[in-house]
Amino acid sequence: MTNEEAKSAPQARYRLNEPAVVADIIDGETIIMNLEQGDYYSLNPSGGEIWLHVLAGRRRDELLAAIAERHGELSSPAEVDAFIARLIEYRLVVATDQPADIDGFDAQELGPITPWSKPEISVYADMKDLLALDPPMPPLRPNRS
Repeated sequence: MTNEEAKSAPQARYRLNEPAVVADIIDGETIIMNLEQGDYYSLNPSGGEIWLHVLAGRRRDELLAAIAERHGELSSPAEVDAFIARLIEYRLVVATDQPADIDGFDAQELGPITPWSKPEISVYADMKDLLALDPPMPPLRPNRS
């Protein structure tokens, strides 16, 4: 999906690409693993915030409004579109018809308010062989308790 496609699909909702993808937040850092591809990903704080909103089922317009409410005006909604497009490109999330799970959204997972920065995703492919031999069990999941 391109940035333009992400922008033109403002009503789209996404979910975690389970069971291929697992994720957790460890010491404020969002860690995502694609068990099928053997890659793992780390998100900066702004990326982690978008990730949580996406997993809660927020549409693009809802996500942008929630971020603007928390941080003030965003420097560039196009950066958010590009970030979501990368999540889709890496097959970490997939489109869903399911309604949003805003009730299950835990704002405390967002952590303290930090200055907004360009959302970034770092990709690490150095564990492919290790993951192929010994995949993590049980899957990592965001703590929703």
